[in-house]
Parts: sequence; C-alpha cells; structure tokens
Amino acid sequence: MRIKLFSIINIIVVISIILLFVYIIYNNGGLESTPRNITLIEEEVHNLVNIYREHYNLNSLSYNNKLVERARNHSKNMSMNNFFEHDELRGREIGENIGLTPIGLVEGCGSVYSEYEIAKCTVDGWMLSEGHRENILTNWFNCEAIGVSISEYDEVYITQKFC
Repeated sequence: MRIKLFSIINIIVVISIILLFVYIIYNNGGLESTPRNITLIEEEVHNLVNIYREHYNLNSLSYNNKLVERARNHSKNMSMNNFFEHDELRGREIGENIGLTPIGLVEGCGSVYSEYEIAKCTVDGWMLSEGHRENILTNWFNCEAIGVSISEYDEVYITQKFC
C-alpha cells in the first residue's frame, strides 16, 4: 500500500511539473517577458537604418519627432484592424516602409524577443526587399520617423516615414 501511494504521488508531481512548463511556454513565449518598450524598438530601427546608410557612404538620417505620431498611428491602425498595407484612407505616401515582425522564432531571423532583435529582423528584411532598400538608401532623404505598435498576438507593426 505504501509503495502504491508513493508511486501515485510521484506521478502527480511529474504531471504537475510538465503542466507548469507547458503553461510557461504557451503563455509567455518561452521564458521571455511579453511587455516591450516601443520607443526602444523605434530607436533601434533608426540606429540600424543609419548603420546601413553609412555602409553605403550616405549621410545619416536625423530623427523627425513631428512625424512620429503619424508613423505610430499607421502602425496602430494596422495592428488594431488586422491589416498590413501602405494604403490608408488617404492613400500611400511617398517614402514609407512598413514591417510586420512576429515575436518568437522567425524564419531568417532566428529567435526574436528583445527590442534589438525585433528591430534587426525588420531592418534586415527591408534591406532584402528592393523597394524598401531603395527608400532606405535614397540619398535625398534627410530624416525619418519610426512608429511601432504591438498587436494582442505579439506581432510588431513598424512604420518608417521619410522626409
């Protein structure tokens, strides 16, 4: 009787540990924290864009704080309404890149959890796209604004506006 009780307790402990790990992985994307600092993602995108521009002997872009709200609003609109387009009601504006980066394991990027990893995956993706790369490397752009919004599904929407 005593051995049977001991075996039942062991089974319950093992099942409890397994359920705890499943809960942590399912609800927290692994052991990473869910909240993200969108301002830090915006800064990281800006810095990475300028690293690429300097690599191609172009001037760094300054950061235009007046355009940030427009960029953030476009990203927020996409994340809240579940669409991914340059076009809004006003139509597409010249000199705009958009990006959608899920948090977690991303093909071509690997593990994407930190603000830097999100920014790097997005900017590297833009540089692989002819139209996005052309915007980033246009020599007559002097400034940019970055706007970030994160959906309830941990998808990061990023809008880059040039000026």
